[in-house]
Amino acid sequence: MTRVPTREEAAWLAGIFEGEGCFSRAGSSGQNARLTMTDEDTVRRFAAMLGARVRGPFLHKGREKPMWSVSFGSFEQAQALLAYMWWGLGARRRARAVEVLYG
Repeated sequence: MTRVPTREEAAWLAGIFEGEGCFSRAGSSGQNARLTMTDEDTVRRFAAMLGARVRGPFLHKGREKPMWSVSFGSFEQAQALLAYMWWGLGARRRARAVEVLYG
């Protein structure tokens, strides 16, 4: 991440991530925060606000539309993303983030 979002951008980021993002353990690489969806423009806007790179298009088994993704694979990146969005995320998503990052 190379850019700190404004408060307004952080609210938008949290809203998109709440609906389409996830915090997960990524095998041996550790923690991961990821947004994946079929709306390329939305994924690109999300990534641009954070100075991140978009991956795609790729197809998931059983899906017809291509998917686009932006991923934050290091602990520091996932932690920074969480800090930007914290106040805009729901309790369940916050709890999952804390479990993945600190549990």
